Amino acid sequence: MSNKVVYLNNEKAAQIGFNRQRNVSSGREEQTSEDNEHKIINESKKDDFRQYIGAFNTHRQIRAEQKSIRLPFHIELIKINFLTVFNRDLSGKFLLKYGLSPVEYLDFNKTVVFTVDNTEAFENFHTHIDRIINSPRNTSYYKQDYNLLALVHQFTFYTSNDRLASYSEDGLLISFISTHLNREYESQKAILLQELQTQEIPVSYNPEFPDILEISHISLDNINLIVDNFDIVKTVTSSRSQKVRPSIAGPVREYGFTVNVPDNIPTVGIIDTGISRIEPFQDILLLDNFNHTQHAPFWNEDGHGTLVTGLVVLGDEFYKVERDQYDAKAQILNIKALHFSNDNLDVPRLINDIITARERYGVRIFNMSLVIPNAKKI
Repeated sequence: MSNKVVYLNNEKAAQIGFNRQRNVSSGREEQTSEDNEHKIINESKKDDFRQYIGAFNTHRQIRAEQKSIRLPFHIELIKINFLTVFNRDLSGKFLLKYGLSPVEYLDFNKTVVFTVDNTEAFENFHTHIDRIINSPRNTSYYKQDYNLLALVHQFTFYTSNDRLASYSEDGLLISFISTHLNREYESQKAILLQELQTQEIPVSYNPEFPDILEISHISLDNINLIVDNFDIVKTVTSSRSQKVRPSIAGPVREYGFTVNVPDNIPTVGIIDTGISRIEPFQDILLLDNFNHTQHAPFWNEDGHGTLVTGLVVLGDEFYKVERDQYDAKAQILNIKALHFSNDNLDVPRLINDIITARERYGVRIFNMSLVIPNAKKI
């Protein structure tokens, strides 16, 4: 019997932008890209691009006019939905030709948010869109310098509305883009933190986790000021502050929502620092587990494993829509390979556990979001 499992590798490497890809080397995707580049530019595509570029320019101008804080640097973002999976090869081509670097992947890597790293190269994007719109009937993309745009389904300018996913006066999380434009990024963040201090707005910020900022209380006017002016802001969402209720065993945290477990959802093996059995996760965690440590499997001192579990179980729906109940995207098998993130990892034992999890529980998807220095690429 085959012991094949699905291996998703979010590799951390020294590179421009980010590489989060699934099945990017398959011949099917390469063939799809080649077929798209040979397509004829149809008239409806011209109409769509004409509409998209008009809206793009309008929203770009509106954002420029909304800015009320003088900043030394600006970073523009564009969201592009592709007809194919956006892989490493396409990432290099879009950076070289259009000056675009990916900062977020959505929809199984078919929608990508980019920073405009090179404004001169980005002018090629506008020029090529115009050439497609004004091309003669039955023009082919083949061997045209704009043939990459055959892979584009839709594109939009990243606006303040895209950033402000939800608002509540009490408890907001601001997430920042991850970009190699360090000078622009650090400059804007320093000014933002200073502005919050000047306005006497209480914040929680840890430089060890530089992509997240929590604000305990802020007015709508002030949060609009932030999303209108600071391009490094990716999303603003509710931080979902916890409630505490008494119980026989002592105070118990309440999270304000429950998680329903639908039938026939997959089981995902979380290889991490353990998972806390917090109230919303009670029904989605399998009782069986694999534990490499001397500590309890459902004791998560580090907190990382519980965070990853939440992302797998709830996805981005939790941040986009506030509900009392959510449907779980997966059940979870806890593989506690470490107690702290910097503990040693027993790789042979882990491989054996993965095989056992596949045979015993039918698990074919595993997540290991751990950074292992000097690890060999599998």
